[in-house]
Amino acid sequence: MRGKLVSELPGGSMLSVRSNIELIKNIIPETLSIAAINSDRLIVVSGPDKEIESFSKVLDVENIANKLLLTSHAFHSTMMNPVLEIFEAEVKKNNIKCTSITYSIHSNWRLVN
Repeated sequence: MRGKLVSELPGGSMLSVRSNIELIKNIIPETLSIAAINSDRLIVVSGPDKEIESFSKVLDVENIANKLLLTSHAFHSTMMNPVLEIFEAEVKKNNIKCTSITYSIHSNWRLVN
């Protein structure tokens, strides 16, 4: 269902940026979203194709390494907002239960139920 909803949205892009979050916060246009902070020096931004392309050029001029990610849409951005209410309503229709499988979280190897 999520895939179907997203497929009905306009396409977009995601850009991996080798920089710290503070710098990106100061230079990112309002038309783009910070999609992920993967580490203290690896940020992902997302938004409309043309705005991502323009932002990439700005980063190039500033010698900030960046790479366009191969995605169909601008995931984790405000471009996903139009489907949120529909998705939430569909999820609420289902009786979702907690998992009974125990697994380990890699960062500290503790067990989680």
